[in-house]
Amino acid sequence: MKNENGCKSIGLRLDRQDLKTWEEFKKYVESKHGKLYGVLGKELGEAMRLYLKKQEKTRLEIRDEDMPAIIKDINDIIMHSDVEPEKFARRFEALYFKVFLPLLENNK
Repeated sequence: MKNENGCKSIGLRLDRQDLKTWEEFKKYVESKHGKLYGVLGKELGEAMRLYLKKQEKTRLEIRDEDMPAIIKDINDIIMHSDVEPEKFARRFEALYFKVFLPLLENNK
């Protein structure tokens, strides 16, 4: 049920790890505002918006027409590289810069 301000109380269950995070979050809010009442919900809403915005930025959407070029790039890097373990970091770095970084840039 909403109150006169249009606010609604909600309930949730947290496991031990999330409960610890919740307590840390409440301490942060109280240290920032000097209180919890009236500001905890607003801060939680802001934290959720920031989380969702971050998730949206990191999601990749690959178009079907881009798949052949992506597969070729991956195959070129993996199949035509040295297989020595100490060279793996260079292959991964090449894969990141040639394939994944351009995808991230295109999805901004």
